[in-house]
Amino acid sequence: MPFIYFHERHLPLGIILVLLIFSLTFSMFLGIISLQSIRFLFQKEFHVEWELGFYLINLALYYLLGLFENRAGILLLIFCIFIYLPFRFWKNRIFYRIFILGVLALTNGLLTFQVLRSGEWFLFHLQLKLQQQKLSIDPQNWEIEGKKVTHKEISLTLYLSENMFFHKPSNTLGEYTNTRNLIGIISNSDSDPSIYPYIKIYFIPSILYSDLESISQEFENYLSFEKNRGDIESLESIGEHSLKEKHKGKFWIFYDVLRPKTAK
Repeated sequence: MPFIYFHERHLPLGIILVLLIFSLTFSMFLGIISLQSIRFLFQKEFHVEWELGFYLINLALYYLLGLFENRAGILLLIFCIFIYLPFRFWKNRIFYRIFILGVLALTNGLLTFQVLRSGEWFLFHLQLKLQQQKLSIDPQNWEIEGKKVTHKEISLTLYLSENMFFHKPSNTLGEYTNTRNLIGIISNSDSDPSIYPYIKIYFIPSILYSDLESISQEFENYLSFEKNRGDIESLESIGEHSLKEKHKGKFWIFYDVLRPKTAK
């Protein structure tokens, strides 16, 4: 419970309670299944077929949950295998049972955290549907020809410089915790749209031009969300500026905790 609270403390208390009840209920359900699995496996100790099936199922779950997408996960797996094998060959019952309990604890923790993230994702999109206007264009309807990018529905054409790349929006929580509707990102990387510097493009349905104050307030709320979540710090507004007395904008500076070596 403390972990869930500190992980979600950037959200309103009511949302935290909903996520807490949802994830703990799922965790209790996993706990019941784990107890039944332990009882069965301890009755079938050192039976290779049951043991191998147990580990293969858990490895498949780890792969699906993304544990092996970084080196730390792979090193953890190798480390555990080298510790486990000698005790397994000696048929050390105590270590055998400890290892099974450890695998189940890791699996339950990862699955509960994934359910917690899914619940946050669902509530976030539900809030978007209730508070925001429905996107009336297809954010994927971009035609890319080299460095020329065109969206046919809104007659928008962009010409990119050599070191900039265009990314269509994907369904990730990080991209959509923003103001209004994201329809494209221009980034300094051809594979990662979050690499600085980047430009995010939003579509705001409106008959007239949208009020700058309303848009800036929405984006300031997003930055406050990022600050409360712990992704950025030292957030400071530097006021309103105009580009050639034509394009007005508001600006903020902050320190990016996730990229301390490259970004301020």
